[in-house]
Amino acid sequence: MTVSEQEAQELIAKYNAYQSHAESISQQIQALQMSSFDCDRAIQTLDGIAGGQKEIMFPIGSGSFVYATINDPNKAVIAIGSGISVEKSTDDAKKALSKRKDNLGKGVEQLNTTLANVSNELQNIQTIMAKYTPPAQ
Repeated sequence: MTVSEQEAQELIAKYNAYQSHAESISQQIQALQMSSFDCDRAIQTLDGIAGGQKEIMFPIGSGSFVYATINDPNKAVIAIGSGISVEKSTDDAKKALSKRKDNLGKGVEQLNTTLANVSNELQNIQTIMAKYTPPAQ
C-alpha cells in the first residue's frame, strides 16, 4: 500500500496532534498522582497526631521550620474546592481525604485508558507511514 505525499503530510500532522495529546495526558496523570500522594501524606499526618497534644515542627518554607503545639488534634481544616476550607473532625477529614484519593485514582485509570487509545493511534500511524514510499525524483 502506498500513500500519497498529501496523505503522508496529513498523517504527520495527525501524528503530531496525537503525540501532543499524549504528552498532555501524561502531565495530567502525573498531577493526579501527586494529589493522591498529598492525600496519603495528610491522612498519615492526621494518624500521627491522634491521641493528645503534640509538639511538631511546622514548615514555613525554604526548608525552614518552627516548633508548634497542636492543641486540638481532633479537628482538622481541609480544602473542599474553589479556595474554600472547612473544619472537620479528624475522622471525617480522613474519610474525605480517602474519598478524594479514590476519585483521583479513578481519574488516573480513565486517563490511562485514554492514553492507551492515543498510543494505539500513534502506532497505527507509524505502521502506515512505514509503508510510505516517497515518489521517485
